[in-house]
Amino acid sequence: MRRRLGGLAVRETPTSPAAPVALRITDADGGSPRFARQPAPGTAHGQPPPPRATAKHSVLPDGTRRFPGGTCRRAYCAGELAPEQDESVARFELRTVGELYNVSMPATTTPRW
Repeated sequence: MRRRLGGLAVRETPTSPAAPVALRITDADGGSPRFARQPAPGTAHGQPPPPRATAKHSVLPDGTRRFPGGTCRRAYCAGELAPEQDESVARFELRTVGELYNVSMPATTTPRW
């Protein structure tokens, strides 16, 4: 009997992916901001593998985090965001998700509501 494992990733020392670069809000229409970024640095021998996706979190004033979504693209449209907990400035984090589902350091942006 033969079995097929599919793609198997084996690493001696897993490394974290590189963080996204130049996170910014390019459009905000009626509470629906569009987050854009440059891709994380590419792969070369000895560097981390290319990222799988990016995950975006909202960081609230009390320190809790909300996960509105993620994408494999270089832009993400978040729908209908509104201020919470009397915040006047929002804080958003974007992290790269690597091949082994480990995450990078965050890229942040803090727009005013």
